[in-house]
Amino acid sequence: MDRTIQKMACAILDGSGTPHTFWGEAAHTTVNILNKDHIYVNSDKTPYELWYGKPPIVKHFRVFGSVT
Repeated sequence: MDRTIQKMACAILDGSGTPHTFWGEAAHTTVNILNKDHIYVNSDKTPYELWYGKPPIVKHFRVFGSVT
């Protein structure tokens, strides 16, 4: 999982053109995305739903590096 987080964070930084000094924020964003996304193949629930019993709210998600 560490390698997945590292590769996703680097992809986020490269895709957004954000400096690599924001690596910590990109890693935090990656973990947030992974917790609120379907990562299990045959599961209809996210890790967030399994833990809290309700679907995650993702309306606050924005493109990484955007101003809005």
